[in-house]
Amino acid sequence: MGFKINGYIIGGVFMVAISAFCGVKLYEKWKPNEEVMSLYDYYDMTEAKDSTSAKLIIGTHLSTNDIMIDNSVKYMDYEMAKRLNDRIFIDEEKSMFIFTTPTEVIKIPVDSTSYTVNGESQTASAPILKKVDDIYYIDMAFVEKYSDFTYESFDSPNRVLIKYNTGEDSLIGTCKDGATVRFMSDKKSKILEKIGNNEKVIIDTVGTDTSTGYTKVVTTDGVIGYVKDSEITKSDYEKYSNPNYTASEYTSIHKDFVSLAWASLTNQKANSNGAAKVKNVKGVNVISPTWMTVAGENGEVSEWCSNDYVKAVHNAGMDVWIVVNDLEPNTKTANVLKDTDKRETLEKNIVNKVKEYNAEGVNVDFECVTVESSPYYIQFIRELSVLCRKEKLVLSVDSYVSMPYNAFYYRDKVAEVADYVVIMGYDEHHSNSEEIGSNASISWTKKGIDNSIADGVPKEKLVVTIPLYARLFGTPEGEEGFTDCISYDMNEQQTLIKEENLTPTWDADAMQNFVLYGKDGKRWKMWMEDNKSIEEKLKVIKEAGIAGTGFWQLGYASSDVWDVVANYTK
Repeated sequence: MGFKINGYIIGGVFMVAISAFCGVKLYEKWKPNEEVMSLYDYYDMTEAKDSTSAKLIIGTHLSTNDIMIDNSVKYMDYEMAKRLNDRIFIDEEKSMFIFTTPTEVIKIPVDSTSYTVNGESQTASAPILKKVDDIYYIDMAFVEKYSDFTYESFDSPNRVLIKYNTGEDSLIGTCKDGATVRFMSDKKSKILEKIGNNEKVIIDTVGTDTSTGYTKVVTTDGVIGYVKDSEITKSDYEKYSNPNYTASEYTSIHKDFVSLAWASLTNQKANSNGAAKVKNVKGVNVISPTWMTVAGENGEVSEWCSNDYVKAVHNAGMDVWIVVNDLEPNTKTANVLKDTDKRETLEKNIVNKVKEYNAEGVNVDFECVTVESSPYYIQFIRELSVLCRKEKLVLSVDSYVSMPYNAFYYRDKVAEVADYVVIMGYDEHHSNSEEIGSNASISWTKKGIDNSIADGVPKEKLVVTIPLYARLFGTPEGEEGFTDCISYDMNEQQTLIKEENLTPTWDADAMQNFVLYGKDGKRWKMWMEDNKSIEEKLKVIKEAGIAGTGFWQLGYASSDVWDVVANYTK
């Protein structure tokens, strides 16, 4: 009997031991990890490195670009600074940082405490711009002064947390007392830190996998990790606001409604003949003569302006915005814009000529901008705007109808600093097109409006222009495509109709009359511009509530078209 009892006892003890062992294993399996990860390990930092650099947390992400620390000054790299404020510009050839405000051009040389504001010398307590291993670094305090972001610094290890305006609301979570921030979304992952009661965290909505039961967050001291969903008591969307930031105010000169007509004047003789045409114009309040072009390689301009012409325009009750273009075939304008000294010379030459001839403004018509030259073009417009604002001159800038292939004109950036963005509402079909079609159908006019607004051009700065000419396309019989593309002004179109005895037909889609006929073994077709088509475009422009319209060009108009224009531009 005793043996059997002892056997039961031994068996029971064994079962208890097994149960205890299994319990321990289960506890170990489900027990949260209490091991704390060093933030030096987390950020892959050493104390030696800590004295010369800091990790950068921007929004909800740990940047691969560190902050450089030199004599206690924190510097961010140019790439990051440009992301936070795209008005920051580096002239690499001169190792110079240039920043424009509405009224200032600030030039800061590398590794120097001296810099200039509108040419006047200033002194900083430490260099604002540094260059290390071909990378430019800019004082964070300087960038913050002019930008919509704030930053906080933390130590052990050094790190900087940037909060900035992304254009969207941020999701902010409120945590329980002692909420645990882990390295990964797993309770077995090491602890980064524990946070206090009601402490707020930024929730990374993109980086959170909702199936894990954890939420990816950024703490107030810049630690990125994961918190259990149950430890976040509530979450609300909040808009970032920097109470110390005031956006730059770009003052503008505005008319109630701009009605601009370009005058193609290529020499002094043309000025004499062109002045007479101004007298017949109705419904126009701005004349833009094509009087200046970039010339040479040092910022010079060629000009054939006329005081008499300006007086004639003024006597007719209209303003003058002098055109400067980049169409001189032997001038490499991109080389001028890329060089800060040459670009500045060009800007001053333009403004001085506009003032010399008592004009009210300038109309920039740069049609040879490329992806590569775009940054220099935008900087040119920004710097030119400072001079124009100082001299109270209108700055209008021409651009193509906005399409993906010409996005590098950055109409939104131009609109930020210019008084007007003038969309050249023609060239829908031209000599290099794949098929024949209208030079400017009603849908093209609408695209000029809608695409520009979508690109960020405010209605109050948007001027969409209308062509006073059309294109005649010739296609050999039995073939596709075309071999001929000939421009006709409004009077020439009417002469063609009479000579060929044609009857125009209305195209309800294009909102234009068209003519189609055969001659010399070819089919000829032209979508015309006449009073009716001009009126339809003017209706769309007026109904859109934009800043104005314009016309290319004075010499192309039939005399009766100005009565139609006057009805819509009062």
